[in-house]
Amino acid sequence: MSRTVVASLLTLLLSSTGCQRADVSANADRAERVAGTSAPAVVAVVTHRPPGRALQAATDDPYLSLGSGFLVDPGRVLTNAHVITGRSPLLLRVPDREPVPATVLRQDPTRDIALLGFEHRAHPGWSDHQALELAARPPRLGQWVLAVGNPFGLGRSVSAGVVSATRRAIGSGPLADLIQTDAAINPGNSGGPLLDAEGHVLGMNVAVVGRAGGSQGIGFAIPATSLQAFLDNDARK
Repeated sequence: MSRTVVASLLTLLLSSTGCQRADVSANADRAERVAGTSAPAVVAVVTHRPPGRALQAATDDPYLSLGSGFLVDPGRVLTNAHVITGRSPLLLRVPDREPVPATVLRQDPTRDIALLGFEHRAHPGWSDHQALELAARPPRLGQWVLAVGNPFGLGRSVSAGVVSATRRAIGSGPLADLIQTDAAINPGNSGGPLLDAEGHVLGMNVAVVGRAGGSQGIGFAIPATSLQAFLDNDARK
């Protein structure tokens, strides 16, 4: 092999390595930007811990984490219906704030969507959180995404991935037309948003496929079109 060929191959290899590093850096910057601007609108849905129930995460936290949710406008939060089923009272909390009481404004167990309301003006700091916008464009295969939620009650967390598939169905149940993603989704992430690179809500995290309910790279989200239809129906009532 001539020196010219070797030199060309080395140049190509170094160029490829440089591009990969640039892509990694760009993705990290994108995740940091979206998390910084959009994550503050994500809340934990909690309830009072039953007497005698073991404290979670080895803390003295008096609240039991149920899942996640996100602001769609001041005083209203979207979450999964299964997160709140059979739970009372319901409270919402964000880091460094006391939980605030929430009420169920409407829910659709078939589509696993629920809308919660709270008096944001009565609680200093809550009115400062910017509501998230639903994405106007459908998800695309390979599209970058960021999942935000409250996994295992540990507090607000983010994980990045891509849209692995669209229009998925889970078994023979009513949930269909779901977004599949490899972003890590674990118990407690249910109800949190799946965000695109602009910080818009592509979907709402709803389920994970894996042994013992743990994340194994196959998570699902209800698409923004279904969330918008739910909100539009609520507005007409």
